[in-house]
Amino acid sequence: GYCSPVMFKHNNKDILVSMLSKSIIGINPSDGKLLWRQAHPTDYGVNPNTPIYHKGTIIYFSGYGQGAGILKLSEDGTSVKLTWENKKFDNQMGGAVLLGDNLYGSGHKSKDWHCLDVNAGKIIYSSGELKQGCIISDGKMLYCYSENGKVSLVKPEADKFVVKGTVAIKEGK
Repeated sequence: GYCSPVMFKHNNKDILVSMLSKSIIGINPSDGKLLWRQAHPTDYGVNPNTPIYHKGTIIYFSGYGQGAGILKLSEDGTSVKLTWENKKFDNQMGGAVLLGDNLYGSGHKSKDWHCLDVNAGKIIYSSGELKQGCIISDGKMLYCYSENGKVSLVKPEADKFVVKGTVAIKEGK
């Protein structure tokens, strides 16, 4: 699955979450016992993106024909319920950034960059201005490193991405 696990507190209980080649799992880190498993197979058994914990939910996303979804954790964290899925937010690798209730990242088969409302599971807007790639944030701005070797500083607005500047990374430098 290639995923780095993440650990978080849910109602004062530690939970470790990771994605395997065909599923998302929750583990009790104190005893290693499996708490729950949610199927999430991809075309090639690749789930490289670390899930995100947000307000009692787990946001997950993959490329390879699968997309994103959100799992609602039970109060005690021992089970999950699928709330929504969205095939268009199909981030292959390079992660996504959550700012408020919006998830930002690039697609795989849907190659645009997307802004997704995590409450509704709907794409708010998309842009093909940048090539797909990796993303990080400082909490306000997005830093998008595209597969064409360009890093763009992007301001996410309510209805569009605004590219504030771009710099090319020279190969081997």
